[in-house]
Amino acid sequence: EAFGIHAKSFPGGEAFGIHAKSFPGGEAFGIHAKSFPGCEAFGIHEKALMKIRKDDMVKVISGKDRGKTGRVLRTEPGRSRVYVEGLGIQKRHQRPRTLQDTQRAQDIGGVIEVEGPIHVSNVQLLDPKSGQPTRVAIKREDGRRVRVAKKSGTEID
Repeated sequence: EAFGIHAKSFPGGEAFGIHAKSFPGGEAFGIHAKSFPGCEAFGIHEKALMKIRKDDMVKVISGKDRGKTGRVLRTEPGRSRVYVEGLGIQKRHQRPRTLQDTQRAQDIGGVIEVEGPIHVSNVQLLDPKSGQPTRVAIKREDGRRVRVAKKSGTEID
């Protein structure tokens, strides 16, 4: 079934110009069902090549935190997202929970602030030499990958 339409419900084999035999494979409307787990149908690949890593210093170049700098806490290559310390703050409403099997009950709740994801295209790595935002090149030296700042030419790793 695709978009709530069952292939069995169309005895003629066609529904609005869509053949019923295309429904079992999930290929109706040109979207392949097997591509949804990795979201390739939307132009997002399984593992995106990200040149930004954990503990890098980055500057946000667009969005609500534009112009601010921070350290990368973690990355999500599958979603092409990075989490930057103190930036992209989102408020989460957490219900108070009591920790059982302890003598003193601790209630942790209320509105808490957490870092939200920022798309990797909206941040730029800071050059370790000049402190300015720079693009990153990948060079191979002795069989290993080395990141190089385009602005100054210094190695990042």
